[in-house]
Formats: sequence, structure tokens, C-alpha cells
Amino acid sequence: MKNINIEVTIERRVGKIVLNRPEVRNAINPEMISELIMTLETLAKDQEISALVVRGKGGNFSAGADLKWLKESGSKTIDANLAESKLISDLMEAFYQFPAPVISVAEGAVFGGALGILGCSDWVFSSSNSSFGFSEVRLGLAPAIIMPYVQQRCKSIKIKQFMLTGQSFSAADALNAGLTDYVLQPVELEEELGKLIQTLSALPLNALREIRRLWRITLSTGPEKSSDICIDSLSKLKQSPEAQTLLSDFLNKKR
Repeated sequence: MKNINIEVTIERRVGKIVLNRPEVRNAINPEMISELIMTLETLAKDQEISALVVRGKGGNFSAGADLKWLKESGSKTIDANLAESKLISDLMEAFYQFPAPVISVAEGAVFGGALGILGCSDWVFSSSNSSFGFSEVRLGLAPAIIMPYVQQRCKSIKIKQFMLTGQSFSAADALNAGLTDYVLQPVELEEELGKLIQTLSALPLNALREIRRLWRITLSTGPEKSSDICIDSLSKLKQSPEAQTLLSDFLNKKR
């Protein structure tokens, strides 16, 4: 299937997804969600990808769910609405379970469901003029599906307050709340993003992916229940050709 609502490229071991509905500030609709899920599933199978970068076209990350789509929900059956909600949930899980590190570039408008993508990201870069908001409550809705993903990234009570009021907040507020990691001018943003991509591209792929996998497991189960999985992971990594080669190289340099 040809993508219409997103653009996808792979450059130097980095997958890049660009949300491509600039005429509506990259608002998310079912077609975009389906394209994103299929693309993430395909890219997840590529063992050579060391990072995934997500951003929006036209100066905005995403204004959240397409309001026309939301309005149409009122005329649909509960089963149809459940299926659409499940589709959004599947998208969040596809980002959260993606094997390689995920980097979001949050420029311009970053609202509603788009904040769930940030919650699934390992790094979030924001431009200084970005505007954020959990606007659902103002529409009689709740950020229900994205909430767990935002919570696991942000522990600040401010996030709960932003959800309850639906008010817009600045990139500086997002930084203080832990929703973003950097607030930069456009030129600085591209420079820092490039440095991070260069760093990740030079690191061992298996170790990168295993750290992301173990982080998900230990976060959800706690130290006691995840200890056996972690023990097994380290034991296998130590014996891997990748680790053995790097250990040998390091020891030879010290001689």
C-alpha cells in the first residue's frame, strides 16, 4: 500500500517518518493511523535500524485527532467506536514496542493524541515556539488511550493539571513537566538532533534494542518479577559476537 498521509525514508540506519497532512496541521485520521501502524511493523523487522525519527510536515508536529473524524463518531455504533479506539491503542503500542530508540521532533502545534507519541519516545526535541495541549477535555473527551504512555514518561502533577484544564502550554512548560527533553531554536534543534542520530548510529544495535526492551519490562513489572529476564538478557549479550568483538577490541587497545 502506498503511503499518502505519511512519508517514510531510511537513511544511514535511521528510519524517518514524516506526518504528511500539513493542510490540517497533520491531524490524525484513521487512514494515517493505518499507514503508521503498517510502517512501524515493517520498520520493526529491519534489524539494521538504530533509531526512528518522527516529525510533522509544514512546521507542525500534529494538531491531534481530526475533529471531523471525532464528530462522525456520534453517528456510529458502539462497536464501530470501540474498533476505532482499538486502532488508536494499537498505534500507541506500535510506537511503544518499537525495538529501536524513538525520537520525536515536536515543532509547532502538538496537541491531543499526538502527545501520546511523545510519551512513547526516548527523546523529544521541541522548537522554542511549540505549543502543547491535552485539548480533549474541552471537547467533552478524555486523553484516555494516550494517558498511560504519557504517565510513564512524565511523573509531574502538572501533566495531570494540563489534562484537567485542557489549556495550551509552552515548550518551557513541557520541558519542566518532562514531556520534552530539549527546547531549541530551529538551527540548534537540527544540529543537536544530528549529533544524537550520529551517536546512536555508531552504537551496537543489539545492546540498543535490548535496553529499550528491558526498560519496558522492568518499568511494568518491577525489579523482583523482572530479575530472571534481566539475568538471562545479560548472560546472552555477554556471549554475543557483537559484545565479544567489542570487548576484544577494547582490551587490545589497553595493551
